Amino acid sequence: MRLLSQNTEHEWIIDEVDLPDWEDSAHRLFEMDAEPDTTNVDCVSIGVNFPAFNDGRGLSLAVLLRGRLGFSGDLIALGEVHEDIIHYLVRCGFNKIALPDRCSDE
Repeated sequence: MRLLSQNTEHEWIIDEVDLPDWEDSAHRLFEMDAEPDTTNVDCVSIGVNFPAFNDGRGLSLAVLLRGRLGFSGDLIALGEVHEDIIHYLVRCGFNKIALPDRCSDE
């Protein structure tokens, strides 16, 4: 999987990586209907699965995780992520984005 990762505040890199094992307790995968609380955010990384490119609920979920719940680990956007919303993903708190095969490296 190609993963766009924030290297520094203004630098991003694309790497070929394996995604975390979501069954491991150190990593959590949330669907759009998840209702996380403080007991859900004591992990290394959280993946947010976007079921469709026009579904913005994952952005709201990211703001909730970062802002209200204080999650400071890796927040990974997964699924139907469209390159046109990458700037919104970053503004909402995602620091890693799993790029679909249709996305170019630019």
